[in-house]
Amino acid sequence: MTIPVKYNLRNLLVRKVTTTMTVLGISLVVATFVALMAMAHGLNQTLVATGVPENAILVRKGALADAASSLTIDQYRAVRDLPQLASDARRNALASPELIFQIQRRKKGGGTAMVLVRGVRPVAFSVHSQVKVSTGRMPSVRSGELLVGSGLRDRFEGFDPGSKVRLFSRDWTVVGVMECDGCYYESELWCDLDDLASDSRRSYYSAIFVKLRDPASQAALKRAAADDPRIDLEAKTELAYFEEQSEGARRLRLLGLLVAGIMAIGAVFAAMNTMYAAISARTKEIATLRALGFSRVAITASFVAESMLLALAGGVVGCVLALPVHGTTTGTVNLMSFSDVSFSFAISPGIVGGALAFSLLIGFFGGLLPARTGAAVPIVQALRQI
Repeated sequence: MTIPVKYNLRNLLVRKVTTTMTVLGISLVVATFVALMAMAHGLNQTLVATGVPENAILVRKGALADAASSLTIDQYRAVRDLPQLASDARRNALASPELIFQIQRRKKGGGTAMVLVRGVRPVAFSVHSQVKVSTGRMPSVRSGELLVGSGLRDRFEGFDPGSKVRLFSRDWTVVGVMECDGCYYESELWCDLDDLASDSRRSYYSAIFVKLRDPASQAALKRAAADDPRIDLEAKTELAYFEEQSEGARRLRLLGLLVAGIMAIGAVFAAMNTMYAAISARTKEIATLRALGFSRVAITASFVAESMLLALAGGVVGCVLALPVHGTTTGTVNLMSFSDVSFSFAISPGIVGGALAFSLLIGFFGGLLPARTGAAVPIVQALRQI
């Protein structure tokens, strides 16, 4: 025979002060957990969502990121001849050679960070089809013009259209803003490849992004790039490449779990103290329940359920408290390229579900020991305390 849940609900409502304090304590733990998970999820979304199934990247073997890679013009020419590549209306291969350079810039609100400058040719906008110019226009060839990502413009000083940006030995002009539904490229500056190569005195490319005729030919491209001595590059799908770039998100998630775990220990003790106080004040009730025929297991389960209800309420409040961070834009360092990447906090249904499950665990462990202790008191001893 089980004890009705309404019994536990009534007891929580009677002890308003202790119930409220415990709910608030657990809610702060859950809110912190949700915020940290939303940060990791948002960063992971930004990086992984950049990858397109029909696209691939070719880099120097062993390079962890395009910013750490280099390849020759002859390698690029050989890549253009691969049969796996898609072509445009003029039958030109959709292969985008790109040159990466990093500069240090001041952020709005103080501090500096490394910003990635990507030199591209017009074909890049056919390969990276998700990138759109939202304001202004694309940079002209050999013009000293820049296209700035919307995330970069919002977080760094001096990148509004029309602004002059000092790069190398001259001033460059921002002529447009690009967007790509929150992807990685919104954290970059784009310019003409030959302009960047000339000013940075680079005679090589960093990577080649290509669009394939058929996404199923990714394996054939990888074999051709590795086996052809003219190419000798490592080919990866964009999806796999940007998944590797999300190492920072994985570390943030682990950090969030660690911080939440430490805070959860305190929340468990808070719930435990609340339940000990509640049970010690209800010795008469426990004795009466035992006399009515309720078993120790039923009483233990009832008090554990009460603790879990208390913690669940804290979990719901914590999720509500964390909701304002959803969509908030911030930035961090990409651990593979060491450049700044902008992203938005993203609270998903999975995070909310995990937070509520996390709060139930707090309630379970916080209520188990007090419940077992209270249920174990002999009936005679409990009746004497009435």
